[in-house]
Amino acid sequence: MDTLNAAILSVGDELLKGMTVNTNASSIGRMLTEMGYRVSMEISVGDNEEEISEALKLLICKANVIIVTGGLGPTPDDRTIAGTAKALKRKIVDDPGLRKIAERRMKNKSDYLLSHQSQKIEGAVIIENLSGTAQCQFVKEKNTDIYLLPGVPEEADWIMKNRLSKNLRLRGKKAEYRVKLFDMYESQIFLALSEKFTKTDIDKIAFLPSYGSVTLVSKEKKLIEYAKEKFAEKNVIPYGCKIEEELLKLLLLKRLTLSLAESCTGGMIGKMLTDIPGSSRVFKGGIIAYSNEIKEKILKIEDKVIIKYGAVSREVSERMAMNVTRVFNTDASISVTGIAGPNGETKEKRTGLVYISTCYKEKIVTVKKEFSGDRNSVREKSAGIALYNLLRRVQHE
Repeated sequence: MDTLNAAILSVGDELLKGMTVNTNASSIGRMLTEMGYRVSMEISVGDNEEEISEALKLLICKANVIIVTGGLGPTPDDRTIAGTAKALKRKIVDDPGLRKIAERRMKNKSDYLLSHQSQKIEGAVIIENLSGTAQCQFVKEKNTDIYLLPGVPEEADWIMKNRLSKNLRLRGKKAEYRVKLFDMYESQIFLALSEKFTKTDIDKIAFLPSYGSVTLVSKEKKLIEYAKEKFAEKNVIPYGCKIEEELLKLLLLKRLTLSLAESCTGGMIGKMLTDIPGSSRVFKGGIIAYSNEIKEKILKIEDKVIIKYGAVSREVSERMAMNVTRVFNTDASISVTGIAGPNGETKEKRTGLVYISTCYKEKIVTVKKEFSGDRNSVREKSAGIALYNLLRRVQHE
């Protein structure tokens, strides 16, 4: 069966004005790709009934599945239902079930707001959103499935994972073969695969970068099996598992404890670890040593070392890792110091320069990385690779 096409329509003036980053499109695109769809188009439009309608008409001609986010709220500028109804030439009707949900979740609101939130497209199926007031609507137009989701990222994400995932996977014929590779760039993987496969073959692989890793997804088993063998040392966890969770499991199994000293990641690694229930059995604590003052006073790094080598240096990174194990009395530690940007770079040290140290069995291993991307991208890559580096050491040493 040919791969089905999917499209994403993002609605909201705030997206076009640059007031809000469109995180929905990237997260939904990633999920659809993993389910086996080819995401062929993504369009952003304002809160305008005519623009929503025209965009939908275009996408219906090109996609088997359309995910629309935003514009489902109770205020007059929420025009997604009206725009969709216009595109499909359907009526807008009041739904008693939606009215009950609105009254329960929007207490003391005006009748106008409640009425607006109670509307649905004629023939639409309501998919309940437990985390908000705007409910998801599903309509089918010939061979195209259209899902209307709220624009709040947390709500859209919850609905995709808990309400739509099963049906979307069944229709998309979920790609069965995948592998997650850490500490590699897409270009590196592509060149390595090019030694054995043609570009036509490689085009059958979806490359999904995230947190210092790249996930390869394909319906061609031979491609993924080759990647697993070729990059065995980069494939340290089963697909679908989290690097932080696998590290905690292994440390717990070996009855080891962990501490962190974070600078440019600003507590990101600590959050990843503490998002896992039961992490306190392994993770004792961390220090966000963002300023030199904290590096000196709490982590006991001599000021002359910072002056001589700079806060972003191998020497400081290694002292951060060693000294934080002493502060928390742990068996292992991770430290990260770098320049996430956009400020702080010098001629010698550019944005994206990061030193990552792991301390394990009283031995420190440090890697120097030069990441590309914006501030958050540098931080995410640093966090992912820091966890990967320690996991590999604990697995093999």
